[in-house]
Amino acid sequence: MEAEHFTEARILADRSVEIARSAFGLEDERTIASISSLAAIYSSLGMLEEAVDELKEAIFLSNQILEEGDPQFLANMNNLAILYSDLGKYEEALMLYQQVTDMYRQVYGIEDLRYLDSLNNLGIAHSDVDNHQEAASILERVLELQIDKFGNSDEVNLTTSRNLASVYDELGRFDEARDLYLMVEEHGSRVFDSDHPFMIGLMNRIGTHFAKQSRFEEATRYFQRALILIQGQFGPQHPDSIISMVNLGNVFRARGDIAEAEAYLGQALELSSQNLGIVHPAASTVAISVIRFYESQDRQQEASLVLQNLLSEARAEYGSDSDLERSILSQLD
Repeated sequence: MEAEHFTEARILADRSVEIARSAFGLEDERTIASISSLAAIYSSLGMLEEAVDELKEAIFLSNQILEEGDPQFLANMNNLAILYSDLGKYEEALMLYQQVTDMYRQVYGIEDLRYLDSLNNLGIAHSDVDNHQEAASILERVLELQIDKFGNSDEVNLTTSRNLASVYDELGRFDEARDLYLMVEEHGSRVFDSDHPFMIGLMNRIGTHFAKQSRFEEATRYFQRALILIQGQFGPQHPDSIISMVNLGNVFRARGDIAEAEAYLGQALELSSQNLGIVHPAASTVAISVIRFYESQDRQQEASLVLQNLLSEARAEYGSDSDLERSILSQLD
């Protein structure tokens, strides 16, 4: 969505909740559902902090009228954990995922797909706080339970196998990671079309896998495939297209191809500024990569200008010393 449409979408979404509150009152399941929907809209727009506030209200109201194991309550708890992860609040996300996983286990049992999905999220959350060994143990257990219940079903197991491969990468277990990734790529090609979001995301992950090992030619090949697929389906202005440009720019920088790196990163920054706005999480990812590129080339003035523009937008949207500002600065330390 283009940046100028964010304000209009926000006004319409806020209005829908006002109507629900007026018509049904606060302690009503329809109002809670409306607030939850507003949080989802904010999240889709990249307005993550606003989405957190709405979900917290929905969870508070749910506590007044719904049972702890109610599906809507559990979904809101899970979605709040996802938002915390997206905001870089990994410790908060881990605690919530643990609570949600325990609740799903108590309510539905260990063979229920909702419990297994939650356990999968818990494994990723452990990885986010650099507890990669625990993450691997959890995801290996999830995969075992899924195979026991569903057999070698590609659709059920592909996501867990992909996530486990990413954790193996973090542990430096590159051979195991590569074997899993290539298995997921082979099986995924039978389940999904080549331009399915799962496959596009997988191309980026495999590209990152090779980049971690300085196998830049292979990384470039996967990142380019991802970019072609995304642009063919969504166009160059889509956030995933922009992130793929950043991935390619970073690889070309690592390869020493500075002209190509600057071309991809410069295009990503321009498209991000025109189409995303600071409220979208990809915007800061793009700017930080450009800053690091300029710093690597001793172009400090240009790096400082991009940083100041980024912080100015963050402060205009969220005020001084926001979570976003602190996240930006911590990534550049």
